[in-house]
Amino acid sequence: MTFEEVKKDYLEIYDKWGAPDDMTGGFVDSEHMEHVIRNPTKKNARDYMIKVINYGFQVGDTYRSELHGDISIHKCDLVKRLYEKYIS
Repeated sequence: MTFEEVKKDYLEIYDKWGAPDDMTGGFVDSEHMEHVIRNPTKKNARDYMIKVINYGFQVGDTYRSELHGDISIHKCDLVKRLYEKYIS
């Protein structure tokens, strides 16, 4: 996947549902972001965004949103599309 494709998906899920739940717990956002800041390439940014999207699906076919709770692939076409694209 290209940087542009991943960025579009990343921004779309963030705009609609917000960040994944508990970005400071099992997924330490600051450590991953520091890597991107120290090595600012499209590849590193793309890899970071993919990791964040994957982390949002930490419980399977449900996106765990910090602001909106759990969103099932059965209730949202965007969540279903990203699940099929990045997880399954």
